Amino acid sequence: MPLISLQVRFFDENDQLISKERSFISKADQRQQLQLPLTAPEHTTYMKIGIFNQSEEVNAYFDNLKVTFNDYIVQENHYYPFGMNMAGIEKEGTPDHKWKFQGQEHQEELGWDSFKWRNADPTIGRFFNIDPLSESFYYNSTYAFSENKVTTHIELEGLEAYLIHGTASTVEEAFGEMTKSQVLGLTGNKTENREFYWHDQDEYSNGVYNDEEDRRKAAIDLADHVMKTRDKNKAEPITLVGHSHGGNVAIQAIDIIKSKLGDEDVKVNLITIATPAYNGNTDAENPANTKVDDHFHFYSGNDAIQVTGANQFGKKNASRTYNYLPESKNIEVKDYKAERYRGNTRERVYTHGSAQSHSIPFYNPQLLKK
Repeated sequence: MPLISLQVRFFDENDQLISKERSFISKADQRQQLQLPLTAPEHTTYMKIGIFNQSEEVNAYFDNLKVTFNDYIVQENHYYPFGMNMAGIEKEGTPDHKWKFQGQEHQEELGWDSFKWRNADPTIGRFFNIDPLSESFYYNSTYAFSENKVTTHIELEGLEAYLIHGTASTVEEAFGEMTKSQVLGLTGNKTENREFYWHDQDEYSNGVYNDEEDRRKAAIDLADHVMKTRDKNKAEPITLVGHSHGGNVAIQAIDIIKSKLGDEDVKVNLITIATPAYNGNTDAENPANTKVDDHFHFYSGNDAIQVTGANQFGKKNASRTYNYLPESKNIEVKDYKAERYRGNTRERVYTHGSAQSHSIPFYNPQLLKK
């Protein structure tokens, strides 16, 4: 089925995701109408609506998007790509809700959007303060907003990144060749934490046959580790970086961490690398079924372990990529040295074997770029 959908997300006053709904087209090559009759959950403050096409081989054309409300609209905002308001088609609230583009406070008298560490001018699409992590983003302008990729990215600013290793591995084996600057450049965080290990023990297994329940128990330990080591005086986002099944440990830890945070207004972001992707509607390891705030997924088309290996040793059917947008953004790592076509067939010559393509943070950390 083509991955073409209409999606709606509901948020509370603290910008925390309450629920999300989606409707997919049933088949390609014909005009279809997507509808989502919904009732806003209790405590909803605002909602976000989007239309998405995640199918690489199918073109989709959308028109006549209509939103009908049965109740009075308190405030409605529309934005250009860098966050400037579309004057004339908006409905201002009374009083005006100040937290607007990407959930940041808009300084009306100055025209700025105030992010955690610096201010952005949406009229020119630039920050006017230097990026405090500019040394980690050597390839990017120190004033650029979201690396100018505003149609697919948001501006991430965070405090600490937690690295989670995969099956029968360690943090050193999974991320040993990935430097601190590369980690911080990838996540946008200020510091990193490489202290979490989920090894074989009485409660769960880290062997090749580890399953969802093993990873759930490891996720409880990960959540405890995050809460014990994070700087409680800071409210910046937490980023979980998981390699292979470490990504699935991280996914199951998200809602546990959110629950432990309670009323704290802290976002939890996710980066998965070569993680077996599960897309089931009720699967605990599907990011769509969690309250993750933002998710980037890196994968290689040459990786045989991610899908074939996971399916051989596991109890569930894994996929290469995640189906849900906008939270999950799939990024293919270009770990090949040549690409050519024979008719409609694409052929690639990869730099490494399939095992090395699975170990991206070890062999090719420089390729992990958003």
